[in-house]
Amino acid sequence: MLQERAPIILTAFGTRTRARTTYAFIHQRLTEQFPDHPIQWAFTSRFIRHKSRDEQRTGMMGVRDALTSLHHGGHQACVVQSLHVLP
Repeated sequence: MLQERAPIILTAFGTRTRARTTYAFIHQRLTEQFPDHPIQWAFTSRFIRHKSRDEQRTGMMGVRDALTSLHHGGHQACVVQSLHVLP
């Protein structure tokens, strides 16, 4: 088992707009607050993940993919923090 702190998976719907700036801000703040925790993003919108992959050739992960990646990396536990807002 790895000795570092549990990774944090931030989950969001995903975006192709200015909200990326907000995601970057959240990532920066969490990195400052939890410097020993690896931070990974996961997006729940299949459309956004596929569109991003097609346009930018980036691999936006879904939650299952992020969990699998961490497991294969030797992690047995993680924190999943949703950034979804429900009315």
